[in-house]
Amino acid sequence: MIIAFDGNVFTGKTSLIEKLHQVEKSSVIPEHSHFLVDIATGKDAWDIQKKYLDVERHRCEYLSNISSEKLILLDRSFVSMAAHVAALNVSRGIDIRSRFLRELVRDIRSGEVIIPGIFLFIRCDYGIIKARALKDFVKNTDPFYYEQKYLEVVDNFNGRWQERFPGLIIDTDASQSVQLGQLALIKEWAVSGASGYAMNDVCRHLGELLT
Repeated sequence: MIIAFDGNVFTGKTSLIEKLHQVEKSSVIPEHSHFLVDIATGKDAWDIQKKYLDVERHRCEYLSNISSEKLILLDRSFVSMAAHVAALNVSRGIDIRSRFLRELVRDIRSGEVIIPGIFLFIRCDYGIIKARALKDFVKNTDPFYYEQKYLEVVDNFNGRWQERFPGLIIDTDASQSVQLGQLALIKEWAVSGASGYAMNDVCRHLGELLT
């Protein structure tokens, strides 16, 4: 079973993955940036996004080396990439939606994109996200990623994805702590028999959200 953790920056996705990994036999597939050696500055939005699409193929290879018997925790899925592209269009007027959608659908149909069995949408209040971002200088996150308009578009995209592919929506609190009840709920979903979604349904809904 593959569980994806999507949502905005500083909502606690990675912290939640780490906590669940500590209490459940599982494997973790890091987010896309973990596999990137360099994202050259000065390149346009499409060049950068293409790097992330290419990394998804590497994550598929990474997945192929993991035992299918284990619970697999995926730090960001293709939904996060699509939500970012939608936010670029709304908050910056940078429209690469058609090109991105064409490439992503091609990769999905070629089996070069990980399709989770469960989508988790991790969210929290804008003020909390901004406070965490300003406090955590180590990550050196571009302020663009915690501008309110950007965050709102990503939240809306993930919420609409959940309407079509029901999963779990988890709110994290100001301390970024995760309640044991939330971990138990995730575990319950993982053993409930949920499975991957039909490729055509995934591609169709991506088209609806990006056009």
